[in-house]
Amino acid sequence: MAEFTLERLTIRYSAFEDRIAIAGVSPDGQAVTLWLTQRFCALLMPKLLDWIEQQGSQSSSEPRTQTAILPRAEAESLAFKQVSAQLQKTAASPVQVPAGSQQCLVKTVDVKQRADIIQLAFPLAEGDCAIVPLKSVALSQCLAVFYARYREAAWPMTLWPDWFGQSQQQPSKALNAEMH
Repeated sequence: MAEFTLERLTIRYSAFEDRIAIAGVSPDGQAVTLWLTQRFCALLMPKLLDWIEQQGSQSSSEPRTQTAILPRAEAESLAFKQVSAQLQKTAASPVQVPAGSQQCLVKTVDVKQRADIIQLAFPLAEGDCAIVPLKSVALSQCLAVFYARYREAAWPMTLWPDWFGQSQQQPSKALNAEMH
């Protein structure tokens, strides 16, 4: 049983599989491809979005429901932070997973939330586990890629909060909203 941390990720959509693939590599070169179905993503994304909202929340530490409406100033602040995180992203080459590396259809994930980091632990074959630790900025960057993959796949966008969609469709508007 081995546990390894994935430090670099590439998130893509496979139309053939109708799944999102996360290609990840650890510092020592262990590579894995995690396959996520639409159904699994629909369960995971709200947890990740809730954590981001809690990081930027100006009011409550309670998780929100998908239908909760944020105060306008809070939504604008979250959209601004989302755009800011995306602007901090640096270009990197895509993760290449060698043939014969582990592949896993993800059926479960252990989500551990702390004040400054969220950790996703994906169980693999033979008791192995791929760990993905994400700070707020890194998670925001990943969520932007997931959002783009959702659009590419033409999956329902209903789980994405309005503030997130606005940050993706009109980044300049989200930046200007905070500057007033």
